[in-house]
Amino acid sequence: MIYDQSTAAPIHTAGENLIVPAEALYSVVEVKSVLSQAELDICLGAAQKIRSLRPFKKQFIASPTEGQVEKDHYLCPYYIFSYT
Repeated sequence: MIYDQSTAAPIHTAGENLIVPAEALYSVVEVKSVLSQAELDICLGAAQKIRSLRPFKKQFIASPTEGQVEKDHYLCPYYIFSYT
């Protein structure tokens, strides 16, 4: 998770778990040593949960349209990296 720590402090931290406001979220990155179909399905579900968040009551989008992010949307890409 990449977020703006200077404008929004985490709401809750516990070990590796961190809760931040959606308004501070810039990107989500998943790193997997093995990417199976089951892991990919879990990542897809997590990405859908991120997309359902509404920062400032507006919608997250994965990528800009024609190089521009619409005024009523926020950009928050979700990346999955896998290595073996």
